Amino acid sequence: MFFDAFLAGVGGRFILDRDGANADNIAIRLYDESFARIIEYSGYDDEMKGPVYKPVPESRQQMLVNSATGAASSVFNKLFGGKADENQTEQHHSESKEDESTKEDVRYHNITISPSLEDILTWLPPTSHLLTDATFLLFRLTISGAINTDDERWAHLRAAWKKTIAIEKDHINNYCSEGVFFRHFPLARIASALVMGDEHLDKMVDSNRVSSKIEIGASLMGKLMKLPEDEGKRNISSDEWKKVAMELSNARSGVCEETCDELIRDLDWWNLSLGNFLEHAICHAAIQSDDFDALCVARSVCSESVVLRANSPETWFRYGVVLEKLGNTENARNAFHASVSLGAGEGGRMSSA
Repeated sequence: MFFDAFLAGVGGRFILDRDGANADNIAIRLYDESFARIIEYSGYDDEMKGPVYKPVPESRQQMLVNSATGAASSVFNKLFGGKADENQTEQHHSESKEDESTKEDVRYHNITISPSLEDILTWLPPTSHLLTDATFLLFRLTISGAINTDDERWAHLRAAWKKTIAIEKDHINNYCSEGVFFRHFPLARIASALVMGDEHLDKMVDSNRVSSKIEIGASLMGKLMKLPEDEGKRNISSDEWKKVAMELSNARSGVCEETCDELIRDLDWWNLSLGNFLEHAICHAAIQSDDFDALCVARSVCSESVVLRANSPETWFRYGVVLEKLGNTENARNAFHASVSLGAGEGGRMSSA
């Protein structure tokens, strides 16, 4: 489901990696046309309180009946020279208008009518997979400076996660009391922790897992970025940013630095969906902390990135920022030059001057 939105998310992250002149605007447009559109039409943007019913504009059965009736009348009219019944046509149009007005009432006035199977399959609500991809793309746009954390897109995404978490809670309470939140898609635990904090997540998951370390780091990072609703007046310290960088670094390496124990790698099958979230989050946290140890970790991450993706302008630019923070101005200048030579800032309109 929503395969076009997933491809748009991949395209948005790729555009940001290329770091063109209009990369931010293109990525924002892709987000609005795919993820924001689905969150809005489904009523998950907190515009509708309670259950959202949105009937299908016209059921398939009614369309088939109308088309079959029209075809039959057309055939008989041609054979016998009859005329269409104008009264029947007017009555059909009036009934259609009444149905449309009734359906609008169901959607916007929240009349309690059980939705049909066609209604559900026509207006699909956002899935946890869709919200996860939306979160990762919006996170990239935020740390790149394209939008702020008080943007309405974050508010709508937070409301969508809130409704999705409530549905997941009802499912666990009613059908599997000992279940794990988002067992089917562990990346949803990470994304929801970034946006909503980790209070809604269960504590039954083994803390010696890679996913658990990422959840801890993502939850703390979201609070430091003031993404959850109750984190607006939080005092931020550089030590907390360092903790985020170290927790995510442990998850990325698969080894706990404090105990030297190897972590259980439970996200090996989700690397493609996770994308470059870890390296971007580590570098952002290290830059915000301005701590030498955290910046050294970020430098090692960037060194690996420029080897694996040597033609990415964004990777070289991020490498230059980290080197500049460490005081290595000469190599930082070379990294910035490499970013420009690979196309950073290109692709925009030429000025008239």
